[in-house]
Amino acid sequence: MNQKVDHLKRVTLSCKVAFLNTNSNGHGCENINRNCYNSPTKIEFIYGIGPEGLAPIEFKLAKASVGDTFHWNLPTHKFFGFFGHLPHPHLVIPADAEEVCLEISVDNIKPASPREIVAALAEIVNSREQCSCC
Repeated sequence: MNQKVDHLKRVTLSCKVAFLNTNSNGHGCENINRNCYNSPTKIEFIYGIGPEGLAPIEFKLAKASVGDTFHWNLPTHKFFGFFGHLPHPHLVIPADAEEVCLEISVDNIKPASPREIVAALAEIVNSREQCSCC
């Protein structure tokens, strides 16, 4: 059975990131393998358990299947917000970057166990308590 991204599913993604600026000479998402930054990064999360609802990336991934690949270009100031409460690629955005190009592939989808759901919720609460921005 082909699983779809949906609530309380454990989703594993591969994420490639490239930075674009005025000197990129048109080498954007179409050449992400050539321009990527320390990629790909694996990201795993439980879909749909965020305290403020779905993160923007979760909206974009709704009903995706294993093997689906997506491309997004984001202004640099929106990169971290795109992931919301979810884990994101840990990177330093160069000062001259104007845009972040993302290539996200859905690698795995499976039901999350009750224990995994509770652990993920506890992790979200713990990270919010340690964050001075929340």
